[in-house]
Amino acid sequence: MRNIIIIAAIVVLASTGSAQTSPWEPMNRGLGHTLIYNLAIDPVDSLRMFCGTDAGQVYESVDGGFNWQPRSTGLPPSTSGWRVTGLSLDPDDRNLLHAGYSDGPAGKRLFKSSDGGNSWTQIPTPDNWSVLHILRANQAIPRLFCGLGSQQGLHWTSNNGVSWTASINQRGVQTVAMHPQRPAVMLTGCSGNAWLLRSIDGGLTWQQCPMPFSGSNKTGVRSITFSPSSPDVVYIGVTGTGAGLYRSIDAGLNWEQLNQIGEISEIAVHPRNEDIIYISAIHTGVRRSTDRGRTWTTINVGLPTTDVMRVRIAPGYPVCVFAVTLKHGAFRMVDEELKEELFAR
Repeated sequence: MRNIIIIAAIVVLASTGSAQTSPWEPMNRGLGHTLIYNLAIDPVDSLRMFCGTDAGQVYESVDGGFNWQPRSTGLPPSTSGWRVTGLSLDPDDRNLLHAGYSDGPAGKRLFKSSDGGNSWTQIPTPDNWSVLHILRANQAIPRLFCGLGSQQGLHWTSNNGVSWTASINQRGVQTVAMHPQRPAVMLTGCSGNAWLLRSIDGGLTWQQCPMPFSGSNKTGVRSITFSPSSPDVVYIGVTGTGAGLYRSIDAGLNWEQLNQIGEISEIAVHPRNEDIIYISAIHTGVRRSTDRGRTWTTINVGLPTTDVMRVRIAPGYPVCVFAVTLKHGAFRMVDEELKEELFAR
């Protein structure tokens, strides 16, 4: 019943849209800062979402992004440049969030909320970490992974930060992802010579993935997304030498290149139809494919910039797509062309 209410509410709100699809519309009411680094949408309630800003603040919306409220009690004071670059909403515990900072006081770069963002507590971290990506791996022994960038690698803790283990050293880790059905299989995107690593033991050890191109120290993998409906299908966005979107149909063992779009920042795959893919990129905005990446349509109407950091699909209403831009905040689009597909499945 809850999902029906959510869908009905968003349909009413979006009823004035016209087919690109409807143009993008800003969703920034209540935000103190519109330089947003990430967006986390509740997997059950698509009207509930969180974002992190460049001033070190976390905000929550409970109406699909139309209005935002601060959720920063216990976080460091709002300071320009203390960016919330890592933000994770646990898929199994919808009140559990983690927020990571790229700047701020040394040793105070990672925080946890167990009450849906109402309050935060610090998780101890060694050294002067810059937390770029956070993944809570739900395995037999849950581990919290933090990708640190800046050649500091990937670290994990299973005891709330009392101790940390270096899983990957001396790599600029940009992102880490876990197979939806086989949590022992993980992929990590890095910058530098070892740009994509794969683990089959839950992140304890890693091997470099063979790629269909000759990379360089300018190559990097900034985004990794497993298909929710076909979990062995996974996409990565490569920057620098060999730039473009790549797909694997065997959970990362082999790869094929789908396009040569540079600076891909995020990949979103439709939760029920693996043919539908959205990508965001710095400088070129948002594109959509409805044929598994063979052809692409640019969908930037209504965006004030083509520098797009994130693209997300609302899980409970997957024709509703969100984009996070550099400097201009969050935007929403109802993809009118896919409405028939939504209700047919």
